[in-house]
Amino acid sequence: MSTTDPTASVTADAEERRPVAGTVPHLAVLGAVRSRLSPHLPRGPYWRLAKWYAERHAVVVGGFETPVRPYAIRWVDPADVVRPTGRPYPPWEDRFDQCGTVVTDDWDRQPAAVDTEEYPSACIYHADRLDETVLFRSLDAHFTEGVPWVETDLVAVASDIVEDGTAVWHDCTSREDVLARCERMDALWSRLSTESFRSQLDLAAAGETDHRVFDDAIRNEIAVDVGRDGEFFLVDGRHRHAMATLLGVEAIPVVVYARHPEWMTHRDAAAAGGTGTDSSVGDDHPDLRGLRNLSSTR
Repeated sequence: MSTTDPTASVTADAEERRPVAGTVPHLAVLGAVRSRLSPHLPRGPYWRLAKWYAERHAVVVGGFETPVRPYAIRWVDPADVVRPTGRPYPPWEDRFDQCGTVVTDDWDRQPAAVDTEEYPSACIYHADRLDETVLFRSLDAHFTEGVPWVETDLVAVASDIVEDGTAVWHDCTSREDVLARCERMDALWSRLSTESFRSQLDLAAAGETDHRVFDDAIRNEIAVDVGRDGEFFLVDGRHRHAMATLLGVEAIPVVVYARHPEWMTHRDAAAAGGTGTDSSVGDDHPDLRGLRNLSSTR
């Protein structure tokens, strides 16, 4: 099986999902929260419906017994997320459709091969470990050691890339853009230093983002994959994950994109009454909490 085509390794896509009886009326509610069919529905009721849908909607995927909640928010210790996913780069493309998928192969055993000529910005975001990336090291230097932005590797590397005519770091096309984004990082750090982490759904409900519909919020959540042994791998949300790690935050909100099929088998065993024998994790793993209640809705 090729590991360069992300669609080739997906064993359970959206067409193979079926809603779980007793959770929510899938099509009716999904249509409402995704397209906001009633333009007169106030922000508050709309986002309450969206949050309810995210937590209640469950699907059976790929023939596994235990349903998944593709859009549910889970709270994960950022210190438990130390490596990027090994799925083909960039793993965050088509992000909404990735929620709740099952992906085979050894992406949880080896880092992704990245062509930096095709993806120049990968040299900022990608490394075998998250704390080895230019992004993390630069945030660490600036926020914990007081190094000015202009002296960080992040600004140096990003400036070199934009000088070659390539957009980088969320569409920066000039050094001025890079420095302006650094200022936004300062503002984000200041907010996260004094406020609790909140999900994008919660922020949208409070009117603190420009997300217009459910899809926007889910696409902008911190995203992880779950490997065969229950290890979390970061997919997207590197800035917030790095800041949470540096701040010593105990838990951050995430959505799960892909799960390894061996982990899905382990979930089935956990839902049936035990945690299985092939994993070091127990019932307190964020992706195992509440499985028995979820299974009982089938």
